[in-house]
Amino acid sequence: MAASDVPGGAPKSPPGQAARGNSGRNRGRATPRPKRIPERTCVACRQVAGKRTLVRVVRTVAGGVEVDLTGRKNGRGAYLHADPACWDVALRRGSLNAALKVTVGEADLAAIRAYRNELAGTAPATVAELPRTDSNDHAEDAPTATIE
Repeated sequence: MAASDVPGGAPKSPPGQAARGNSGRNRGRATPRPKRIPERTCVACRQVAGKRTLVRVVRTVAGGVEVDLTGRKNGRGAYLHADPACWDVALRRGSLNAALKVTVGEADLAAIRAYRNELAGTAPATVAELPRTDSNDHAEDAPTATIE
């Protein structure tokens, strides 16, 4: 007796396939779901952006820190916008140290600064030369008015 001979029964579909040619992925939906785009947070400005729009800095298994342009190297990663201002903030505040859970060594820091300088064309060579923008320093930097 064949499956189609069963009273009130429909022919069985092959294993792993849904009946009537529907793959089951979009069953009951007029349109398929939009593809999910992975998001990451910039460790400097804390803005969420698409993973592919950010630059990944990775702590390698060996303990070094390097810029990961492919986004696929093994190790703990932190993400930054391709904006030199974000790199300046991350270097000044130590955001990379916190995100990567390691103290970035001088050799690795030099490579990171070199990449930051490539983004900007030319820029300050050291973190000490960067302008400070800590929230506590704003009162001192504000111009004072004199009353005559």
